[in-house]
Amino acid sequence: MRSRSSVALAEVPFDLPIATHADLEQLRRRLVRPASHDAVELDFLEDDLREAEAALGAVTEWLGAVEQALRDPRARRRDLLALAGRAGPTAPVQALEAGAEAIQRRLLQVAARLPADPET
Repeated sequence: MRSRSSVALAEVPFDLPIATHADLEQLRRRLVRPASHDAVELDFLEDDLREAEAALGAVTEWLGAVEQALRDPRARRRDLLALAGRAGPTAPVQALEAGAEAIQRRLLQVAARLPADPET
């Protein structure tokens, strides 16, 4: 007999906290048994979170520099051209997109391993 799982997704508003290794410790204790596949999955999830946060930081930094230059009354043509020519957000945006997709996929995998919520 095969078992089946289903997952429902819903949009939830949130602030972007900075995740740390310790943030997943409680989840590890609830989910992981020593030497289980779950431990590896959570390690990958932590790596994906760190990479996505770094990419988001790079995009935010670039946007901040652009905004600062646009608001600066002393900004000259060469300043804006330098920002446009500087390593822009394309690579970090692509990394962020890939990271978000990986996080979503891993969240689904981890959620499937958690005990079912009690009926209310």
